[in-house]
Amino acid sequence: MGIELLSNLSSKIISLIQEKNVSEAEFYGKFDDIIQVEITSNGVGKIVSRSIGKYALRIAIGKRIGLTYSENIDEKSIPNIVDKAISITKTAPEDEKWPGFPKGYSGKGGLKVYDKDLASITPESLVKFLGEVIDTSIDSARKAGALEAVVTRGYLWIVCSSIYIENSYGDSISGSSTALSIYYNIYVRNKEGDTAYPFIIQVRSLDRDKIFNKVVETAKLAVKFIGAKPIDSGKYQLLIMPEVHGELVETVFSPAVSAYSIQRNRSPLKDKVGEQIFSKDITIYDDPHMDYGFGSRPFDDEGIMTTSKPLVDNGVFENIVYDHYTASIEGKKSTGNAVRRRLNSVPTPAPLNIVFKAKNTEDLESMINMIKKGIIVYGVIGSWMSNPVNGAIQATITHGLYVENGEIKYPVKGVVMGGNYYNYLKQDLIALGKDIVNYAHIYAIPILVDNVPIAGK
Repeated sequence: MGIELLSNLSSKIISLIQEKNVSEAEFYGKFDDIIQVEITSNGVGKIVSRSIGKYALRIAIGKRIGLTYSENIDEKSIPNIVDKAISITKTAPEDEKWPGFPKGYSGKGGLKVYDKDLASITPESLVKFLGEVIDTSIDSARKAGALEAVVTRGYLWIVCSSIYIENSYGDSISGSSTALSIYYNIYVRNKEGDTAYPFIIQVRSLDRDKIFNKVVETAKLAVKFIGAKPIDSGKYQLLIMPEVHGELVETVFSPAVSAYSIQRNRSPLKDKVGEQIFSKDITIYDDPHMDYGFGSRPFDDEGIMTTSKPLVDNGVFENIVYDHYTASIEGKKSTGNAVRRRLNSVPTPAPLNIVFKAKNTEDLESMINMIKKGIIVYGVIGSWMSNPVNGAIQATITHGLYVENGEIKYPVKGVVMGGNYYNYLKQDLIALGKDIVNYAHIYAIPILVDNVPIAGK
């Protein structure tokens, strides 16, 4: 239904535009069927289902480019939207680098990004599933030593998305995907005190084993953080767990490999292609063709086929990611990495699925045994304060475990970690972990790092 609706809307808009004095046009439409379930301290709350259709229209008049956006998918609104887009474009400054809209749409065939089981789940089944998640979380925390365990406020989202892209050159492409997100806090208490720890998972399919394994793991960890306190300032070894590592990658490394950042001198990787930036044991792919990967997609937000490629190969920086505009500036072809952060913004290049593939890895127990004096970092806030321009890290540890000579001593919170991400994965790297865990579209591994400055008490 979503794709058909968007296709009909686009066809009418493009036809009307072609009657005007417009050089070219591009329609990008998105239709979401959403189920949102509230999680409360009393269990499963209200369920809300809704459908949202919206689209962006970009047009060019010569070298002037304009964009307008609408959540009104009533066909009666089309003339006003088209007139608004033309008016915006006529007053826009000329862009001498404008290459025109992309042509020749195509997508990767056979890619699994749509889960029928997730898309067809009934409200009754969803309530039962979420009830099992909550009960398992509480039971697991109590078995781990909590005298009291409560799942506090959170949510479950299921989104079935349809995308339709069309240009005035006769190209069109469409696709559908599913996504499941669950977030809540597990509050735990025992004789030593209390704390809360977040459960977060983002997947494309209803993988019950993956979900419930993480539910149990999160509940057990929550109990370990009771009684957390700051430690003294100094330099420590940090064992950064995959979810936190993924946050740092998203904040610091992902923007750095984008041609948008590099062309604006906002990346430490400018002129570094072919150079060793990380340990030789580290290979990192942008792999949008991984079945059910959270960032997987057959085509990008400009209708160009996505590509799987190494960003870093054995520590060497190999590939920058491009959209159509940034690629044309350098006389290259798009790598299929155009991403629209919002529908009312122009596409910019970004990695789609960042996947770590490391050599000479260690299991978690071995990595803990390597720690002489350090912290296992399970949760942070404020990682957005880290700097993608130079790789500087700044984040406050909210959930950590202090370790001496391989032995976990007590939980840690309220200290600020610093250092530089590129040092983390090169000269300060001690070990790489085996386990790959996704933080949204970042599939990261644990890393054990030396000489990290900690601002504590």
